[in-house]
Amino acid sequence: MSDRDGELTGGSFPTPNVDWKRHDLKKMNERHHQIVRYSMLGYKNKQIAEKLGITPESVGQVLSSSLVQIKREQLRGASDAKAVDIMDDIQRILPGAVKLLGELVNGGSLFEGAEYGSADRALQAKASKDLLGIGGYSPVKRTESRNINATLTSDEVGQMVAEAKALGISCGDVVEAEYTEKSD
Repeated sequence: MSDRDGELTGGSFPTPNVDWKRHDLKKMNERHHQIVRYSMLGYKNKQIAEKLGITPESVGQVLSSSLVQIKREQLRGASDAKAVDIMDDIQRILPGAVKLLGELVNGGSLFEGAEYGSADRALQAKASKDLLGIGGYSPVKRTESRNINATLTSDEVGQMVAEAKALGISCGDVVEAEYTEKSD
């Protein structure tokens, strides 16, 4: 009988080469890389399994391995670093966006500027507004709601219905109306 390195062994069972096993565990095969990529894109284990033709349990085992967890952390770190670089770029070009929007607000025109056509200038204005939003300077959005609660008697409701009916008929919007009280 021979072991993994092709050497003869003294027993009837192959003896595992410990260094070979360690080496194998330190490498991620292509399937593992595919699983990690899909996982980083937000796919669920079941979806990954369907895409790769394997079981969700296999996906879970791969994702729970320490080697894959280290790889996922590295990818997250790289992604975070890219995001920081992009935000730095946005912060660097924000003053130009503010300047362009300021010119437009202070009486400038989309048609001004010899080096720009009106479509280019409009696109720049839109991009400038978008950059301000991405950079954390979006306009304040105000949401307002008003609620009125009232307790009315059936006589008061009847009077309101009669007034609404009369108003609708006088405007020509209502030809005939009928009030029916609905019981709960």
